[in-house]
Amino acid sequence: MDRFSSTLALTLLSSAFLEQSAHAAANCTTGGVSYFGTEVYASQPPDGSGQYLYQVAGLQCSGGKVIKWLESSAWYTPDQMLETLKSSNANMKRVFTNDCKTHAILLHDNFTGSVDGVSARNFAVAKQTHYGVFAGPVFYNRPAELLCPDVPGVGAPDLPGVCPVPSAPPLLAGQGSPSLSAGNPVDVAYGNKFQTEIDYSGRSGSDMRFVRYYNSRTTSWTHTYSAQLKISPTKALLIDADGRQSLFSVSGTAVTASPKELGRLEKTAQGWRYDSPRNDHLHFDSAGRLTRVEHASGSYETLTYGTSSILVTDSLGNAMTLAFNTANRLAALTAGELQVSYTYNTAGRLSKATRSQGGNSLSRTYHYEDAREGGWLTGITDERGVRYATWAYDAQGRATKSEHAGGADRYLFTYGSNSTTLTNPLGKKATYSFQTIGGAKRISSLAGVASANCPSSNSTFTYDGRGLIKTRTDNKGNQTTFVYSERGLETSRTEAAGTPQARTISTEWHPTLFRPTTITEPERIVQFNYDAQGNPVSQTIIER
Repeated sequence: MDRFSSTLALTLLSSAFLEQSAHAAANCTTGGVSYFGTEVYASQPPDGSGQYLYQVAGLQCSGGKVIKWLESSAWYTPDQMLETLKSSNANMKRVFTNDCKTHAILLHDNFTGSVDGVSARNFAVAKQTHYGVFAGPVFYNRPAELLCPDVPGVGAPDLPGVCPVPSAPPLLAGQGSPSLSAGNPVDVAYGNKFQTEIDYSGRSGSDMRFVRYYNSRTTSWTHTYSAQLKISPTKALLIDADGRQSLFSVSGTAVTASPKELGRLEKTAQGWRYDSPRNDHLHFDSAGRLTRVEHASGSYETLTYGTSSILVTDSLGNAMTLAFNTANRLAALTAGELQVSYTYNTAGRLSKATRSQGGNSLSRTYHYEDAREGGWLTGITDERGVRYATWAYDAQGRATKSEHAGGADRYLFTYGSNSTTLTNPLGKKATYSFQTIGGAKRISSLAGVASANCPSSNSTFTYDGRGLIKTRTDNKGNQTTFVYSERGLETSRTEAAGTPQARTISTEWHPTLFRPTTITEPERIVQFNYDAQGNPVSQTIIER
């Protein structure tokens, strides 16, 4: 089939029905219509232009099984595939896809039954793209793994039903790395809108808290205890609480991280353990569910799973319960006298969080007003009923505006092929240029008029193969150089390199903890000792 004449292949409703296939994959129930939708699945890896060969099937529920009415194929990039599906099937507004868009399902507007355990009634008929709902294909034979783009340094992901997506740079990517965040806040490289909301903080001495994280790239909210592992015989994908993703290769008991990952993952008798650069330890069971979080302070929380709830208890005896509704969405948080209830709009997006305590109730409202994609967060109304934040997006879902009430703190983002121009609240512009290293964008230069609010304008940056910053040159030509250990930890930093004023700071690190043991500066040496949990127990300063 000609790669560029495939729109007709995707316009399934306009085609004559063909003989039904005898193949039946997932279970289903009828409701409204028996011809319930379309499935698209990447059956061949991408070619040199990034196009996959997609198999396209019109599906029906018959005898409790999914069967095929017709089938075709087409070559598309993942973004082209999804946009063509949306524009070609006007009566299938509900779109479901995996993160990297190598598998998608569209449900007919009149379908009210279920497919593979997913009830159509839980998803309102609205122009909406839902991510990660289906575990895999419902008609095509479910493979051991979906076709996904290779991950630099690791290769094919080889994961069941999921593809890794680019996420924020790794923690401890180098203290000299320029920030990718601007506005309230937006990632200037990818245009992601991030939002952090704190619903609960434990009492003094406890590290227990409940934080929600929003990422416009996946149009979803995650939370403190939603970290999980996706596991196959050869790979493990860590999805952290804030949505960061890291891929590991697995061979027997040996686990190897991708170049950008600085944390460690290992197999244990109970499942898995991840040691993060924050000096936290996450424990997972053999199915990849989070079971325990250990903090650098020595405190910890354990998770106990019920049918529709999670009980979180900490080392001080505090308890918090998370309850989920029939659509497996977070419905309520209870911690002592505090209760937070969560309300969702007809598209299944979080629309309100209501805190109730001591007879008082306060609510925060979340807005999703862009008709092109119901999952983009466009604003927040605070507990006083005042809308204090607003965001706007382009057709690709990249944030173009971030502002507070009355246009205060307004940031504008304009995206080029490999650059972003940021206009700050004072009207000054700065252009970020990028290079891709290890599959992630890094700032290679920042051009603009330097000011008190943006002293790093007209700066350039270089990186090593892991994406760790190697040199930073400011607008006056001063250069700082960086050297790292095999673990990706900074071991040497030289300021004003190559000049008589050069100043070097060297750092030695604990062999297992992400803690410095010795910092050597021109004027002094600072030595640190820690307990088994990584808590500092002593510090010695030696003047030079």
